[in-house]
Amino acid sequence: MSKIYLPILTTLFGNNSNLYYKFKKYISRKEKFHNKVYKSIGSERQFYTILTVKDGSFIKLAYRLKLLLTKHTRMDLDKLFGDIISKKMKDSEIYALISHGKHGGKMEISKNGLINLSPNKTISTKLLEKIETQPRYRDYIHAMYIATKIKKSIGKIDKHLPILDYSCGDCNIINILAENLPKDKVHACDIPQWFNYKKRKNDNITFTEVKIGEKLPYENSQFGLVTCKMVLHHIKNLNFSLGELSRIIKKEGYLYIEEHDAVTDYDYMLCDIEHALFEANKFKKFQKEYYAKYYDHIELEYIMKHYGFEIVDFGYKLLYFKDEIGPTRTYWAIYSKNPTKPLKKPIVRRDPPIIGK
Repeated sequence: MSKIYLPILTTLFGNNSNLYYKFKKYISRKEKFHNKVYKSIGSERQFYTILTVKDGSFIKLAYRLKLLLTKHTRMDLDKLFGDIISKKMKDSEIYALISHGKHGGKMEISKNGLINLSPNKTISTKLLEKIETQPRYRDYIHAMYIATKIKKSIGKIDKHLPILDYSCGDCNIINILAENLPKDKVHACDIPQWFNYKKRKNDNITFTEVKIGEKLPYENSQFGLVTCKMVLHHIKNLNFSLGELSRIIKKEGYLYIEEHDAVTDYDYMLCDIEHALFEANKFKKFQKEYYAKYYDHIELEYIMKHYGFEIVDFGYKLLYFKDEIGPTRTYWAIYSKNPTKPLKKPIVRRDPPIIGK
């Protein structure tokens, strides 16, 4: 095991030999599968690289890619995968097919109008279509999930302390968390190029536009809770941004994050593909502008410690109606800033899944 990881393991786990042993195995896997096969978005070879893996993990990787694509298209994916391999298709060609709805195909629906998603679990096609085809409804369900996790982990939100949704997007999360809170306690911020906020008015939220690389327009220790969903991997100067988040969160305040637990090159490429699918109809432009730096949850926890954040709760986000981790291994974590009290409960971690895999 490389010596560069020893300080990380010691910092996170101290003398806990059981966890230390498990994560030594994790590091050895990471070293085996990291910086070996990754192809960048600009290479035009991410789909082909995933589908022609030679180390025996093809079935699991193809399954993860299928799960990812199913959220965006009803194409015949078996036929598409065959064409990608046999014709050595470029990624831009694949995104063009997806955006134009070619390669047809429909979901299999049973005679009673139910879709089997996992053993002993079914859901009506009407509800599934509503969740899968109406982004606002799907996003609301996701926001409810996040709010429930936060409230369960930290208890009742203090009405006297402001809360902030950092890089808020559509503000679904803050809307739910801010229920029954006065407007002056509910804040949201984002960069103007990410969302057209002038078209959306919400009288219950104090919204502020911020600029990349500039100090946040908030006071020291202003917030008791900050949420940060799928943001950190897009920030180029992560040190500056985490320093700012630490500055505006009060002592023993909370930070909720949601990120990709990206361990291997295959994880990185699947994450890239997930982002690109949202821009499939303008992939060439996306190639030039896209930036992401992924961390797995161990790396990010180590970084967080340098800014005074201690982990309080952690878990993987499971697929809708299926008890399995999503194809890009999305996880959530809640941190407390400089806690003086012992944590309410120890964090129970899963063994990192076999890589690739």
